[in-house]
Formats: sequence, C-alpha cells, structure tokens
Amino acid sequence: MTLGWGVAEEETLTRRLQDMFDADAGRRIEVLNAGIGNYNTVRYVERFLTKLSALEPTDIVVHYFVNDAEVLEPGGGSFLLRHSQLAVMLWIAFNRLFDQGGETGLLAHYQKAYEPEAVGFLAMKLALARLADYAASKGARVYLAMTPDVHNLKSYQFGFIHRTMADLAERNGFMFVDMLSSFEGLTPEELWAMPGNPHPNSLGHKIMAEALYPVLNAVGVAAD
Repeated sequence: MTLGWGVAEEETLTRRLQDMFDADAGRRIEVLNAGIGNYNTVRYVERFLTKLSALEPTDIVVHYFVNDAEVLEPGGGSFLLRHSQLAVMLWIAFNRLFDQGGETGLLAHYQKAYEPEAVGFLAMKLALARLADYAASKGARVYLAMTPDVHNLKSYQFGFIHRTMADLAERNGFMFVDMLSSFEGLTPEELWAMPGNPHPNSLGHKIMAEALYPVLNAVGVAAD
C-alpha cells in the first residue's frame, strides 16, 4: 500500500506529501517511505524498531490496511513474486479465478481475523503497543491512517475493522485518521492500479495524501 506498487514514484503518497510540505516556504520536512509490499503490522513495526529507529522520526504514520492483522508465515516467498510485477498479477488472477467466496468469503475471513483471541489480531495489538512504548520514550507522535478495502466502497462491509482500529489507536495514544470518507462512492475501476490488482492507483495515492496532509500539518510537524 505505502510502497506504491504500480504507481509512478512522483505520484506516490509519500512523494505527494513531500511536495505538499515543500510548498510551505521556509519549512524543512523530510518524508520517508518505509513501505514494503505484503508486510503486516508485526513485520513493519519490527522492521522499524530494529532497522529504522536510528532515524529518530518526530512523526510516524502507521499506514494501516484491513489485512494487516493477518498472520504471515515465515519465509521470503517466491523470487518471481518479490521481483516481477507480471508474476504478481498472474498470481492474483489465478487466485481470483479459483476463489468462489467473493465478498461474502472476504467478510467472513476478516470477521475471523479480528476475533478478540485470533492469533494475528493479538500479535498486531502487541506490535502497536511496542510502537507506542517507543514513541513515548522518544516523544514522537504516531498516526494510524486507516485505509479501506476498495473492492466495494458503495456498500462497505468492513466498518467494524475501522471501529476496532480507532479504539486501539486511542488506547495507544495515536492520532486516528480514517480515510474511508475520502474514498466513499468510488469504483474499483477508478482506484485499482490495474485490472485484478486492488492496490490504489495514482488517484488513490492522491486521495490518501490529501486526507493525511491536513492532520500532519496541523497536529504534528507544524509544532516542530
């Protein structure tokens, strides 16, 4: 999501945010993109704490997606899936072809993933708590930017995930930014990076940047 799969670098969320801050004369703000495709909360928090915390950011955006509470098995995955966009697209198309669950199956999947005692859900909560402890020790601000699933925004079924994450953000002292209202009513054809690939396209990244910038500008970095 944050990485910007299928989107030109200059049109990604982070580059758009950088351009917005650069337009504010006299302000020196650096926006860094730490996104890695197909990571979950456990993995991206661990990567930040072990590899990136030396950067000592003043503001941290957790760009949360509805599947970030899923359990990811250890391992590096296929070489082709790590390095070829075509391979990823073929893999997605194959799985969609043989997935008979559709939206009903997806809803059931997420309902199970967000059960209070689900392994992935508990691990996600623990990871966010670790990040909260780090932020408190450094005086850093954390924002949880909740990104909706874009398969069906006209009859959205995953509001329960947004409410759950709003509660967790509050408990951890994070600023919660719900992007659902910014996407409501749009169609997959308007937002998907390409047919069969539900990652946000350039328009999606523009919408996300415009939702985040006012919050970052007013609450966070503007105070530095």
